Amino acid sequence: MATSTASLNSWPPATRRSGWRPWARIRVAADTPGLPHLVREGAQRLRGSGSPSPVLDAELLLAHCLGTSRSGLYARASELPAPSVLARWHQCLTEREHGKPLAYITGTREFMGLEFQVDERVLIPRPETELLVELAGGWLDHCRKASPTVADVGTGSGCIAVALAHRHARASVYAVDLCPETLRVAEANRARLRPAGRIAFLEGRLLSPLPQPVDLVVANLPYVKDAAWTVLPRDIRLHEPGLALRAGTDGLDAIRGLLEGLPDRLLPGGAVMLEHGPDQGPDIRCLMGRMGCFTTVSTRLDLAGLERCTVGLGHHAR
Repeated sequence: MATSTASLNSWPPATRRSGWRPWARIRVAADTPGLPHLVREGAQRLRGSGSPSPVLDAELLLAHCLGTSRSGLYARASELPAPSVLARWHQCLTEREHGKPLAYITGTREFMGLEFQVDERVLIPRPETELLVELAGGWLDHCRKASPTVADVGTGSGCIAVALAHRHARASVYAVDLCPETLRVAEANRARLRPAGRIAFLEGRLLSPLPQPVDLVVANLPYVKDAAWTVLPRDIRLHEPGLALRAGTDGLDAIRGLLEGLPDRLLPGGAVMLEHGPDQGPDIRCLMGRMGCFTTVSTRLDLAGLERCTVGLGHHAR
């Protein structure tokens, strides 16, 4: 699973776009050791370490330590945390100050309305990837087969496979990943979220583990160019798995490999949907057009107006 340089520098979750702050109407003395004071203290520390969203990070970390939601902090504003909570709080702040991603500290990330468990074995799910799930879901809605088959290649945390199986109970999903440790995270998310659709986890490279051709292939494979790797934010380079991000000189090594094996693994009338960087759409359309086995090839834009997913529809023999 991968993402682009442009989106990597603008990954705030949806909550960061909200101006809501539970402390806005709370007036307490600056030295009161209640929750508002802790948030202000934490935000000051994180601001000093260069966090792009120090207040939000402090709120989410404190909510995590208290076992509540961010909105739940408002109802507990006058609470005095236990010493064990304070110790955990300061540990979390220190980890965030040193650049550890928030999702790896809390161990969770929301994606498509579901809360996924994540750690440093898997890439953190990003909002941009929700477009891929929406496109795949729309295709499945119009698929006339009783039980369409889907391959999620490079499943990572399992967020795409689980989200599709959650919304499309009639689908059978193969979730493929090269790394067995990564698959353990995905399997744990399947077990915890219990989607209605069937998911089979397969270890191996790209399409090779599939036991049969499928109707739909979706993939958020590595697509960061080698030259772009060095300019990614430090917390990404130090903590997120490079194997899930880097993909050679042009960032297309993994995608090119998938497309090479695709004709024999996709059923007639099937589709492929690939996430990629904003500047890679033309190259991927060219690669897919040269294959000569799709009725249409097009690229869809994300909410920022950037080319994000390229889709090949109407697979047929060359």
